[in-house]
Amino acid sequence: MELFLSERDHANTVFLSPDGRAVYHTDTPVKLFSGRSTKIYKHNAGFGGRQKEMGLVELHGWGNDVVDVGGRSFQPYRAGIFSTSEEFVASNNCLYKWKNPVRALLSKPDSQMIAFYDPGSIGFFSKGHPPKLTILPQGMPIADEIVTTLIYMAEKSRQRKRRARRRAGGTMGGTPSAGGSLAGSSSF
Repeated sequence: MELFLSERDHANTVFLSPDGRAVYHTDTPVKLFSGRSTKIYKHNAGFGGRQKEMGLVELHGWGNDVVDVGGRSFQPYRAGIFSTSEEFVASNNCLYKWKNPVRALLSKPDSQMIAFYDPGSIGFFSKGHPPKLTILPQGMPIADEIVTTLIYMAEKSRQRKRRARRRAGGTMGGTPSAGGSLAGSSSF
């Protein structure tokens, strides 16, 4: 399954099928003094295109982050002490790893590719294309978890970049730095 993102900001985008039908969408209200909370909605074509809340990603500055898919909460964890890759156990009781920087979801321990993310391009030197999540057939049973953990990985990447800018003296309190944007795109 290929899903194209309507925006580069994972936290506020629509995941579209190749024929332009909304499959998922994310919504993240702006909060000035608390962590970000992103809701993920699934569109159900079988019931007149209605949507239902399917997942939630909450990042907390202090304490555990929250990832919830269909009422099942779990905590992704770093694959290694110096790694930005994260692992999680899906509803099928299998272990998966979002591998950075290649942006691929692999099953463990066999490293079979389950999904991969292409951040797209703006078309500076070649024709631009939107960001795309490709879920391979073996990943379809956990598609909701793949979408939700992709959002989690993008938000963690955004959080790491923001903290690095603050340490370097770039921004305070979420205000844009020179050349940056408050919404920003997180290229995970």
